[in-house]
Amino acid sequence: MLTGIGPRPLGAAFEGEIYPPGAIIPAEALGRGVALECVGSIGNSRGHNRAPLLWILWQYDFPRGEWTELGRAASVDAGWSAALSGPAMAALSSSRDPLEAVRTGRDLAEEIMAWIDARVAAEARALRLRALACVYDQVGGRMAAAEYPYL
Repeated sequence: MLTGIGPRPLGAAFEGEIYPPGAIIPAEALGRGVALECVGSIGNSRGHNRAPLLWILWQYDFPRGEWTELGRAASVDAGWSAALSGPAMAALSSSRDPLEAVRTGRDLAEEIMAWIDARVAAEARALRLRALACVYDQVGGRMAAAEYPYL
């Protein structure tokens, strides 16, 4: 559970309490409800070619009673900390509801998915799958091209 972020030469020094995998976090320890999870290595590695570690930044949505992803980054070095420090600082220091954009984004995404589902419902299965694959590729491309992740 994050309580603060300090500067570091190649990223950020995340401060807070460390919990082991699968631990149940007591309600009083949630604070602002910002957590940083090290998921583990992704991909294969051999010798000096290390697999990147995946890190996910979460925030607990108290009204909904669920965790919401704020961002993710993967790297073999400290690059992940630079990528996640901005969203983490915003979540920890914001005086407004830090999940407002996430909630609004989730609601908008649900509306878009409902429109897509209605639009492709009458199409053949192969065409539905191809259309969804194209949408998936285009969304990923737009997120990759963005100056800052859609957070």
